[in-house]
Amino acid sequence: MISLLAAAATAAVATAGYTPALAWGHVAQGHAEHFREVEFGDLASSFRSLGSADAAAPGSLLQGNAKARPEVQLVFLAEGLTTDAVRALGGRLANVQKLMQGAASSLQAPFVKPSTVGLGALAAAPRVSGEEAEAYLSKRPELFTNGAPDLLVVELRALAGATEEQLLAAHDALVGRISAAVDAASRGSYAALVTSPPPAAAARRRLAATSQKGIRTTPTLLTAQLISLILIVIFMSGFCCLFQLQTPKRFNVDKHA
Repeated sequence: MISLLAAAATAAVATAGYTPALAWGHVAQGHAEHFREVEFGDLASSFRSLGSADAAAPGSLLQGNAKARPEVQLVFLAEGLTTDAVRALGGRLANVQKLMQGAASSLQAPFVKPSTVGLGALAAAPRVSGEEAEAYLSKRPELFTNGAPDLLVVELRALAGATEEQLLAAHDALVGRISAAVDAASRGSYAALVTSPPPAAAARRRLAATSQKGIRTTPTLLTAQLISLILIVIFMSGFCCLFQLQTPKRFNVDKHA
């Protein structure tokens, strides 16, 4: 069982509203746990700076090594991944647990909170859905040989009507499959981070997915609409004129006629 589950269960900090961050990589840095509260933006910046001089700065959440930069940096944004869900159903993340235990270094941070910067350092990175990630990577073999830490954000979307247990199992399966493909292509030279997207980012993605693209019409329908508009204008004009008609209040009758 992932150790953060037991720690989070006994922590004095309330877990509601937090998401976990689970990271692993090929550089031998050991296995660390970070139980203090951290903002999503700081986490994203620290992960992006892996392999640069900035990562070795004091206070960095993740420590890197400029001489051992990963070829690929994977960020899995898993919708519905919360600290409470992982604490209760962490056993469904068997692939993630195995990857963290088998990596040269790993990090567990159960108390990640949203930040005002949204995705922060991840905003400019290419984004692809979990179902399309393997095809995306297979078409770009240069990502694994160019000597630069290429960043890719993989969106793991929530399944409609799925329970928390089913959701974690689905996310875990995709993470395991994609990580195995990247590990083979990069010969183990990669770093990965699994966390949940900030609420604002998830809401924008859902809005974009459900928004209408426009109102479809045809020449015949447009003609009918224009004719209906003209008839409505004529009707309203006649209706208003009808109420403007006034009759005399009395009639003068000639009594001598």
